Amino acid sequence: MAEMRNMFFDGHMPPHGQILGRPSPERARQFMPFAALRGYYDLIRERERVPEERRDLTEEDIERLSGVLGGLKKGQMVRARYYDRDAYVTREGVVTRIDPVAHELTVVTTVVRFEDLLELEALSQSEDSAAGAAQAAQR
Repeated sequence: MAEMRNMFFDGHMPPHGQILGRPSPERARQFMPFAALRGYYDLIRERERVPEERRDLTEEDIERLSGVLGGLKKGQMVRARYYDRDAYVTREGVVTRIDPVAHELTVVTTVVRFEDLLELEALSQSEDSAAGAAQAAQR
């Protein structure tokens, strides 16, 4: 048995972190996932979009959107349906920025212009609003 071990390792073990002379980060790379169809799923999602005409908002719709936008705060969860290139898209996430000067709302990393909005729904209170409501309830 010892003779067989000497035959493979020549009497000594490789340094820690190396297996047969290959550093472990390089060895780990062989186990990384491989995307054989890179871009395929993005293409499929793009094909699933059904092109549609941009809808004109009524005065009531504009007032409702304006009311929701006026009450939004950074950190709130929202669901926004907006026009993106050729179709309406729904995006859910946390409001990371509201820019009334540029007329833009940022949901996570997606920038949505106010004029592209069709629907906007606040799904939760912002952290500041929730903390204030909790303090008011304790009193």
